[in-house]
Amino acid sequence: MEFDIVKAQTTFLVLSGILAPVCIASPARADAKPAPLIQEGMVLQRGIKNPLWGTAAPGEKVSVYFNGASVATLADGEGKWRVDLPATKAGGPFAMTLQANNRIDYKAVYVGDVWVCSGQSNMEWPASASDGAEKLKQQPANDRIRLLKVGHQGQIGAWQTASPEAVLAFSGVGYAFGRALHEDQKVPIGLIQSAVGGTAVERWMSTETLKSLGYEQLKPDWGMHHRDMIRPLQPYAIKGAIWYQGESNTGNAGMYRKLFGGMIDEWRREWGQGAFPFLFVQLARIGKPGSEVGNWPALRQAQLETLELPATGMAVIHDVSDGDIHPKDKRSVGERLALIARDVAYGQNLAHNGPLLKSAKRSGSELILTFEHARGLHARDGFLRELEIKAAGVDFQPIAARIDGNKLILPVQEYRGPLTVRYAWRAHPTGNLYNAAGLPASPFKAENVR
Repeated sequence: MEFDIVKAQTTFLVLSGILAPVCIASPARADAKPAPLIQEGMVLQRGIKNPLWGTAAPGEKVSVYFNGASVATLADGEGKWRVDLPATKAGGPFAMTLQANNRIDYKAVYVGDVWVCSGQSNMEWPASASDGAEKLKQQPANDRIRLLKVGHQGQIGAWQTASPEAVLAFSGVGYAFGRALHEDQKVPIGLIQSAVGGTAVERWMSTETLKSLGYEQLKPDWGMHHRDMIRPLQPYAIKGAIWYQGESNTGNAGMYRKLFGGMIDEWRREWGQGAFPFLFVQLARIGKPGSEVGNWPALRQAQLETLELPATGMAVIHDVSDGDIHPKDKRSVGERLALIARDVAYGQNLAHNGPLLKSAKRSGSELILTFEHARGLHARDGFLRELEIKAAGVDFQPIAARIDGNKLILPVQEYRGPLTVRYAWRAHPTGNLYNAAGLPASPFKAENVR
């Protein structure tokens, strides 16, 4: 679409109250600059408005033309501007023009689904160091899967085609997730990697939120990645986020439910899109079978309890991990997240989770555990392992159970008082409770059952 710069200058002069002919040179003005995310090859989110923003001279008119729509605004007194492109359907590549004192033409803009991929080292872990890397080297480039990485100090990289070189340098979990969604949805997929190894959840939330959760003494690095690597992405429209983190919070596992839930709530407030889908990975196995329990089970329990928040989902992965803190099978993790997304984010109403404990209740001489996502509940490879019970005066000990539909029935006639029951409560669980979809049950603990 053509743009009349003379007419724009005239409009600007009239709006400014300056009575001067347009032939007189305007004062020098800085070129309009879009935010770093807004660049060639980007993916815009289908189906909702797409904010575009940046800087220009105060009062500068900024217009954007895209796919038959045009929007315009004036930069404010600080030189900040924002326009919202109307919702559009998936497709591309499309052309887009940003016109102000200068003009920027984009030749290839896609519309599809955008996902933020965040967390610590297991999200940052590249496909090149994951299982299946050799096969990825042989695959053709796919320009409808677009990859962008955020540096540890907040540097925004370039939107890249999913070529073998770009894929191998990208998050193994993120790419496997995006590829599975692209195959299912048949739309462009944009993946934004913003992850840093060795980071606690406190780094990914603002200091203001941490203080609101009761923290008075803050460590110097808390909030830094929220400030440098999350805030610069907002308010870029997204479909949702995937998250793989928690290893660095096992030392304060008892606080993790509060912290993690606070972070999710904060991101959703800041993005201004409501309760967008937020999907996360439960901690993998660590160490060897029979090793000390430690705090990893408690952290997994906190993750399980985070599912109380709306539009959340959790990938249980202990059965596809080998005890290494960095499991190499990132494809299975990404594909399980994508399976959850197909239900939580896309409403396909399919079996997307392993069994999750819904309730625990004593009924006479039996303890009844009821599960969600439990069609075809069964113990794989024989008797159910790692189910334990504790009562007054009795420490945890194994207990048998029979399966009845979506329930486990435990005989508890010999136990008195409130009960605690737990399953796969190990640093390296080998529990074998599954559903008909072949997905494993989450480890759990239910306390004070009466």
